[in-house]
Amino acid sequence: MTKQQLSWLIIRAFGLYLLVQALILLPEVLASFFAARYYSGMMSSLGPETGTTRVATSMYRGLSLAPLLRVVLYSAVGMYMLRGGQFLVRLLEHAPETAVARTDDSDQSI
Repeated sequence: MTKQQLSWLIIRAFGLYLLVQALILLPEVLASFFAARYYSGMMSSLGPETGTTRVATSMYRGLSLAPLLRVVLYSAVGMYMLRGGQFLVRLLEHAPETAVARTDDSDQSI
């Protein structure tokens, strides 16, 4: 297997891994949206809006966006890698080979 084929295989395998991770996160996204909706409704039913309820509501909305952001990021990068990932392939192809230790023969003359 050549270096180019190996780099293509590595990039596509990691892209598939990221897409599977994005798929696994979908139930967490749905659960976080339902939790944010529930807690914002619960906080608004407790009474007039105070600083504490405002902070709690914004916190749950923020927590619902984190899994969504991860799903979007994982799926975008995964699709890029599955479609080829030309930039990453070029980076892997131009990686330096293992350096061979060279000894200086002039230091060993006695």
